[in-house]
Amino acid sequence: MKKILIYIVGLFLLAGCEKEKVDLTFGEKPEERVSERLAELRGLLTSAENGWNASLNTGGKGGYGFFFDFEDAKTVNMLSDLTAETSSTLNSSTYRVIWAMNASLVFDTFNYLTMLQEPSGSYGGTAPNGYQSDIEFEYLKSSGDSLFMVGKKYKQALILTKASAAQKAAYLDDVMQKKKSQISQYLNTHFNNYITVEGVPNPVSVNLSNTSKTYTFQTVMEDGSVGSVTGKFHYTADDILFSLPIELNGTVFARAKLLNDVLTLYDSNGKAYQVMQSQEPVLSVETLYGYNKSYKSFGTRAEENTLPAVNISSTYPTILNSVKNKFGTVKFRYVNFKFEGRNKLSINVYYTSSANFTATMTVDYTYENGIMTLSNPTGNTTGNWNTRRTALRDLEDYILNNKTFKVDWVKNDAGIPVIGWYAVNDPTAVIYGFPGE
Repeated sequence: MKKILIYIVGLFLLAGCEKEKVDLTFGEKPEERVSERLAELRGLLTSAENGWNASLNTGGKGGYGFFFDFEDAKTVNMLSDLTAETSSTLNSSTYRVIWAMNASLVFDTFNYLTMLQEPSGSYGGTAPNGYQSDIEFEYLKSSGDSLFMVGKKYKQALILTKASAAQKAAYLDDVMQKKKSQISQYLNTHFNNYITVEGVPNPVSVNLSNTSKTYTFQTVMEDGSVGSVTGKFHYTADDILFSLPIELNGTVFARAKLLNDVLTLYDSNGKAYQVMQSQEPVLSVETLYGYNKSYKSFGTRAEENTLPAVNISSTYPTILNSVKNKFGTVKFRYVNFKFEGRNKLSINVYYTSSANFTATMTVDYTYENGIMTLSNPTGNTTGNWNTRRTALRDLEDYILNNKTFKVDWVKNDAGIPVIGWYAVNDPTAVIYGFPGE
């Protein structure tokens, strides 16, 4: 036994003395491979003369577009389509390329990527995880003019593609916000949007959301069921890129372009699908309206406090005028009915006195087979509903005296979607408004 131990120790000593002669499986020492991998990523990042088009999906919301220009080994300038400011004001940030089980790109000062990662929800995310996005990315590979990375925590893809001189100039000219504004204007003036797809028996409803940076296709299938699928998009220097594409009956939709007030979608083969408008909503209200549907609220329009023009007779406008008049010198701004979850709904009245305030009444609800039933009303925690109850009493009674409503679209000559609650016990009581997210 002693001889065996001496022999084993001798082998370790020999291995230690002869380590430089050991064959290397990959042809070089590990520290050399690490150094080369880090140098590769550093060199690639600064190799783009005109910067990079960048695409980043998030776990909590949609997709976001970036323009990156890595000036040197530690400084990057960027723009993003997150807000009007982030799309027009270059942000300078420091970054590092480090080894963390693989070559990794780390953004280590506050920047537009950090706004997606920031946990409080201050920049539009949801506390405590923000947008479920990263500021540290693992380098996967390069291919042609593209770099492929993935977030360390949330595993969302970050893809960089070299920008052209024209694309760089467009980014610096605020092209992302311009495209974002054009889409918002389009969506505010074009309603009941749809496309037709070969092999799909019915029109396909198309709904884009600038707020969540998602797009949804919905259609009635052959068996009468509703098919719904949601993807993510972001703005680039050239068009709208579907960073999480949708596949429908074997067709993969990759991007969209708005030109001369015509919105066109393109599949992965380049085939064009012009978005058209229907006089009536393509799908039933139950398909689109609910706590987990495309429309989660309805009401008057912010700041305008206007109801849509509809082809029905209702006492609801009279109630709103009464509330507005009773607010007196305090400015009544607008009202909104919003799903807060599977069984909670809020009625929110926005007004201005010394500052902007919201009076909220929360109610329990059931929404089954097109029937909305309300119960258990409570004022909000700040007490604003109770504070303004004299002015709000007519609206509160109007809602709670009816309690049960049939939910349906409201006809109008403009062809815009209008959601209506038709009181079951009073045909003159129809609460209605513009749908919203």
